[in-house]
Amino acid sequence: MSLLCWEKKQEFKYKDLLQHASGVEKLSSELEEKKRKLDSWSRDLNKREALTDQEKKKLEEDNKKKDLRNESLLLASKEQKIAHESVLRLVEEQKREKEEAYNKILQLEKQLDAKQKLEMEIEELKGKLQVMKHLGDEDDAAVQNKTEEMNDELQEKVDNLENMEAMNQILVVKERQSNDELQEARKELIIV
Repeated sequence: MSLLCWEKKQEFKYKDLLQHASGVEKLSSELEEKKRKLDSWSRDLNKREALTDQEKKKLEEDNKKKDLRNESLLLASKEQKIAHESVLRLVEEQKREKEEAYNKILQLEKQLDAKQKLEMEIEELKGKLQVMKHLGDEDDAAVQNKTEEMNDELQEKVDNLENMEAMNQILVVKERQSNDELQEARKELIIV
């Protein structure tokens, strides 16, 4: 149940980031439209003839204002593009992390199933050994051979269980290390 809630939360975050990215694109296109209008206005101003010194000064001031606005719009457009790219990188990173986490959960569930199966087999063998000890004649060679086989099989399964637990511990340590590295990389990406 918690996995589903986590996936829903991640999905909502993902959709929210996509909406934000869409808004950034819309603002960028609005900025481009304003820039085109200002360029058109600038061409119109350049076509006029200045009849007096006052008109010339006003025209120069208007051109300076237009240039300042264009520079501001260009700078804002660049900043918006950088922010948009950063958001897209974060969205992709989050998607990749979500997939890795889901795969890790599946892997852990498989390992848990295998471990439980092995534990059940061990308990079953222990029970069979107890029955053989109580029912069998200790002098009977067949019973002793069967008991030895079962003891060997039991020891093999116990060894497998211990190896599986050791491997699981190694995987957990590696997972923590890679998660720490991912967090560091995310911090650096956010700083940039």
